[in-house]
Amino acid sequence: MTPHEELILKAFSKQLRGPVAAAVSGDRDSAHAPGQISKSLNRLLAQSKLAEWQASQSRSLAKTVLSRIDATNCASDQWEPLINKLSDLIEEDEGDTTEIDRVLVQLSKTLAANGKSDHEVFDLLVSADAERIHGLEEAYDRLCADEAAASEAASTHGLTREQADSLVEQLVTQCGESKDLKFGRTSVAVGGYSKLTIIAKLENASVLPADMVIRLDRAESPVGSTIALEYPLLTALRAHGLKVPRPLFADLDGEITGGPMMITTREPGGIVADPHQFDIPIPAPTLGRSLAQELARIHSVPLDELPHSLRGLGQSNRDIAAADLDHLRETWDAAGGCSITVEAAFRWLRDHLDAIGERKTLVHGDCRFNNILVEGEDISAVLDWELASVGNPAFDLGYTYHHASQLMPWQDFLQAYSASGGAAVSENETRYYALRTELFAVAYLAKLQAGIKAGAFENIDLIYAGTHVLQHNLHLLAMRLAAVINGEPL
Repeated sequence: MTPHEELILKAFSKQLRGPVAAAVSGDRDSAHAPGQISKSLNRLLAQSKLAEWQASQSRSLAKTVLSRIDATNCASDQWEPLINKLSDLIEEDEGDTTEIDRVLVQLSKTLAANGKSDHEVFDLLVSADAERIHGLEEAYDRLCADEAAASEAASTHGLTREQADSLVEQLVTQCGESKDLKFGRTSVAVGGYSKLTIIAKLENASVLPADMVIRLDRAESPVGSTIALEYPLLTALRAHGLKVPRPLFADLDGEITGGPMMITTREPGGIVADPHQFDIPIPAPTLGRSLAQELARIHSVPLDELPHSLRGLGQSNRDIAAADLDHLRETWDAAGGCSITVEAAFRWLRDHLDAIGERKTLVHGDCRFNNILVEGEDISAVLDWELASVGNPAFDLGYTYHHASQLMPWQDFLQAYSASGGAAVSENETRYYALRTELFAVAYLAKLQAGIKAGAFENIDLIYAGTHVLQHNLHLLAMRLAAVINGEPL
């Protein structure tokens, strides 16, 4: 058994304890969770089966690069140490190709740093890496073709008994609730890699709604955002009439759980694409127009009605984007990331910072369907505002491209957005942010994966995110990169 498989099985065993205990005690609401968790387990183990295939692809790419350099006689003194090391590694012919991958990445970085990003060896590295990522994605999908990831896993409260009791006491004191108030059934929503989201039902409530959502900062969050900034923003947006949950209670000082926590209403509707379901099943133009209209409303909120703590105020959009790239680079490097595609994406984004305009609006920052509730074919609520800022509205358009373009043709979506009062943005801005979106996901999921390998946590859902969700976003990054480099549609 590989170390990766041991880690997965350890987390599986730990997470299974709660549902098994529930099944033994007769709690049928929670007893179904082992089957849901096992589906994620099967997907994770399938990824381990592909390690040998991926290693063979790395070795093949290295041989092709050496052959091309020999054939074109294009080697230089600056590359020679890397070429020699690559030759030595291939001759060793050992199973692990981690060092081969690192040398290939270093070669691509050396070419780009010396203005050789149009060099044929650089082109070969980028295109071959994209093919390898695409092949891995297809192979993974074949292995998991008969498995569906969990959309929600019933769990225990997500709070300890002491925390739950303390919260009830606060709701009675601060909100004027009945002294008979208590929690009914609760479940922990799958996904939410930076926040723990608990769906809760109250019993004997006299003031608060029976159905509510509890959100807490995760200590292991790869992003580092906080509910302390999200709660006042929700209050302002609700007052402006946007489709967001109504804030009910906040413990921003962490007296109850040790960290910031808030409670909101549970809005009607459901999620049509959770973090494990990357593609919308069928086109839905009515839903697409609803999303375009809601984005236009978000981008129309007067900036003077927003909390002054919001990021981006007083900064130029270009400076924000440049600092963002610096931060993503630090995140990727600290995670020990190694990818030719990622390095090429960093280079392209850095070279195209001048495409960013200075129109400023409220930006959601994480606007995809795993953060949107849908009722019928209409948006009922936009959730998870933890990454909101003041910035370029094209940021949200590029971020939502992957889902919106599956609902309806992209130009039709932009037309619906504009007709609803959306901000004017250029195609180049949207392409920039669409590529940046996938780079952001890859960098932070790599950080999550590094935490997994270091044993920082044993949550099966986060381990899933640090393996297959990372692989899928790397695939999307390779697709977006090929499009922007070749001047093709996203």
